[in-house]
Amino acid sequence: MGDQYRALVYVLAFCGIRVGEATALRRSSINMMRSELRVSESLADVNGRLVFGSTKTRQARTVAVPTAVRDELAIHLESFTAPAADALVFTSTQGEPIRLQNFRRRVWAPAIERAGLPVDLRIHDMRHTAASLLANAGVPIKSVQEHLGHSSIVVTMDRYSHLYPGTRRHVATVLDDLIANADGRDNGTEADQMQTKRAELA
Repeated sequence: MGDQYRALVYVLAFCGIRVGEATALRRSSINMMRSELRVSESLADVNGRLVFGSTKTRQARTVAVPTAVRDELAIHLESFTAPAADALVFTSTQGEPIRLQNFRRRVWAPAIERAGLPVDLRIHDMRHTAASLLANAGVPIKSVQEHLGHSSIVVTMDRYSHLYPGTRRHVATVLDDLIANADGRDNGTEADQMQTKRAELA
C-alpha cells in the first residue's frame, strides 16, 4: 500500500469500520490516550460529488483501537495529516478527500497485485476480515456487533453466525452438564440406579 495508506489498511482490517467512515475520519476523531476512534461521519461519492454525511446507521460510535493500529496511526498523523483538528486523517496524494473509485484503481488494485492476493478482493472485505478475526478468537457476537457498528445483533448474526461453528456444540454440552447435575442433586440414588442399568444394557 505504500507508507501513506498503510495505516488505512490497519484501521479497516482491525477496527472494522466501513471505508466511507475511515475516509471521513478527522484528526479530532482519534483519541490516542484512550486508543479509540470516534466514528460519526461517512464520505460518499454521489454522482461524482463527494458528500459528507452520517454513518450508515445514523449513529455515532466509539471503536477500540489495538495498540499496533494506534502506533501506525501516530506515524500517519505526523507524516500525512494536516495539524488542524478537523483535518481529514486519510487523503489523496494531493491532500484532497479520497475518491473511492480512483483509490481502487490507482492504489488498491496495484497493491493487491503486488501482494499476490485475489484480484477480486474488495476494500470492504477488510471489514469482513475484522469480523472473522474477532469471531475466530471467540469474541462474543454482541461485542462483534458493537465493534462493527451494526444496527442490531440480528444483522451481525445473519452475516457472521457461520463463523461460530462451535456455539451449538457448546450449548449442548452446557445443557448436558445441567441435566446431569440436576439428576444427581434431585435424586442421587435414582440417578445412580439409572446409570447402572444403562451400563448393563450397554
